[in-house]
Amino acid sequence: MEGPYVSPEEGARGAHPRAHVAPPGVDDFSRRQHAACGRIVLVTLAPEVPGARRLIEHLVATGVRVAIGHTAATPQQIDEAIGAGATLATHLGNGCPQMLPRHPNVIWELLAADALFASVIVDGHHLPPSTVKAMIRAKGPGRTILVTDAVAAAASAPGRYTVGGVQCELGEDGRVSLPGTPYLAGSSLTLDRAIANTVQFTDCPSMRWRRWRRRSLRRTWA
Repeated sequence: MEGPYVSPEEGARGAHPRAHVAPPGVDDFSRRQHAACGRIVLVTLAPEVPGARRLIEHLVATGVRVAIGHTAATPQQIDEAIGAGATLATHLGNGCPQMLPRHPNVIWELLAADALFASVIVDGHHLPPSTVKAMIRAKGPGRTILVTDAVAAAASAPGRYTVGGVQCELGEDGRVSLPGTPYLAGSSLTLDRAIANTVQFTDCPSMRWRRWRRRSLRRTWA
């Protein structure tokens, strides 16, 4: 579940409609978990939002994993979230303000946190090749998770689509964005393409990635 407990700020909120952003709370999550028949096993939230730490502790205690994302959190707020049990950074390098100080900033903090695994969207739009290469070098393949962030418009012809009430535009180059804005709205990436892009961007032979994948499958990122 990515949202609604995200930052309400532009940039960090990404394509999430501001009207749908909600404060984190145990009762609110319990209602959503009940509606989902207990199927929610991972929640992405912004640790700087009031009430986030209490919810993180509740989620961890009930076996739900917590990811940090769509956030403009300070280093202290990130440390507190990790201390409360967060174990993942959601699509690292995205879901953050368009303009950041050189340091410290949320990307550096999440990248440097050894307790966090990181998911990345390697479609060539969310992150440039050099950024992917540097991030995977820093986190290591064993703590890097490839995700697609694909929306329903993926594998469709270029054009405008409405996904969950949000209008997005799929370009000829495969970029999915909110029309008239610099913000991405998911992707059209497939996982086989993500793997191929990662091998290409990092100069890592595919055989090494297969070995890393086999080792990673033997572990969990709890």
